[in-house]
Amino acid sequence: MTQRGGLFFQMYLAHELKMTRRELLNRIDSRELTMWRAYFTETNTKPADKPDSPELLSAKLKSAFLGNTKKGKK
Repeated sequence: MTQRGGLFFQMYLAHELKMTRRELLNRIDSRELTMWRAYFTETNTKPADKPDSPELLSAKLKSAFLGNTKKGKK
């Protein structure tokens, strides 16, 4: 954890708990602080995209190739 990232997270968590950073650090130890950071990191990540179906992939490929064909000037 970088120092700046750690301080930012401490401020963020203190704000969420409606207390000062000093109050927060007096109440919890570094292990619990690390667990909270991991919790927020995991709960704030976007879910993984679902893999495309074969039909959708086929349609995307067809439209990509058909849309990119260039006709020469006559």
